[in-house]
This record gives sequence, C-alpha cells and structure tokens, in this order.
Amino acid sequence: MTERYDLIKIIQYLSKPQNGAEKSFIKEGRLETLREKFAPHKKIFDLNSKNENLCSYIVEKSLLGFSYSQNIFEILKKEYPDIQKVSEIIGALEGENFTFGGELTNYKEGKSKNGNKYIKCSINDQSSQIDVLLMEKGRYKGKETDQFEFNNELNNNIKLQDGKIVVAKGRKGKDNIIFANKIVCQDIKILTKVGDLDKIKQ
Repeated sequence: MTERYDLIKIIQYLSKPQNGAEKSFIKEGRLETLREKFAPHKKIFDLNSKNENLCSYIVEKSLLGFSYSQNIFEILKKEYPDIQKVSEIIGALEGENFTFGGELTNYKEGKSKNGNKYIKCSINDQSSQIDVLLMEKGRYKGKETDQFEFNNELNNNIKLQDGKIVVAKGRKGKDNIIFANKIVCQDIKILTKVGDLDKIKQ
C-alpha cells in the first residue's frame, strides 16, 4: 500500500512515456527543476540517517517540547556503556565519581569569591536532572589543571550551551551537585532545515 504513495516512484513513473505515449507526463526541464529542489533535502536525509535515533529525539523535542519515541540516556549508552542514569546518581553517596550524559540546560558562567571562574549548568537524561559545576582551576589525575582549557581542547573549541548533548565525568558533592572535570559535547550534526547546510563543513 505504501508504495502507491511513494513520491519518488511516482515521479520516476511519470518521467517516462507510458502506455505507448510518445512523451512523458513530466517534461525533462521540469524534472531537472525537481531534482535541483530535491537535492538539499536528500543531503539532509543522508546526514541525519547516520544518527537516526538522535535525529528523532531532537526533531520531536523541537516540535513537541519532548521526545515520545526516543530516550537520550539509551541513545548515549550505546556509545558509552559505563554511563549511569542521573536518577541513580542523585541517590548515591557523596564523593563517588560518575559518568553520565544528557541534554545541557541552564548554562551560565560566573566567578567565585576567590576569583575562580566557573561554569554551572544542569544535565537532563530524561530520568532526572542534576546540577553540574565546572571550575576553571581544578585537579585532574592529581595535577593542577586549567579545566576550561582542557575541556575546550576536548570539545575542539565547541562552546557549551543550552541544548547541547553532552557526556560528563565528575565527583558528587553536597546538595546533589556534580563537580565535573569533563563536559564533552557530542559532535553530532542534526539538520532540521535547508538553511542548516550552510552551518556545516562541506
């Protein structure tokens, strides 16, 4: 039944003479225009097909405010088997280290009383949401580290911002705050309109 409504097959059928006719229903000039108009949409489809589940999540969320068919935790777990649900981290003991991921929200930058810059945000994996703090100066593997510079290198200078899909590592502190040493953006391009093609490297 669906093949009867396959637009590509319909156009292919109409672009050839049928039932002994000398000419096709669609002229070659019109067919070329259709190909030209279709090309960028085909490119978007091919790019998004590489991350089909994440594409569904982002598009559904942008249109509906939530995703009904996908779960961001399950999507990330396929690439990061050791990540834990935020809901599990909230119930865990202070001082434990965790790897987790989800959608970044409530992003803001600030400076502590002692002059140490910080990034504060929340990460939501659809099981729950937790606050995350990344200090500019911190320790990583026992060494004093510029964590902003370290994370910029990990992210290829992609700026953290609301809506980014991230995976983070850090230690749980008081009041369910994670003191992170890594917040890594997932470098996955999902396009929702033709204009987005101009934003990616060709």
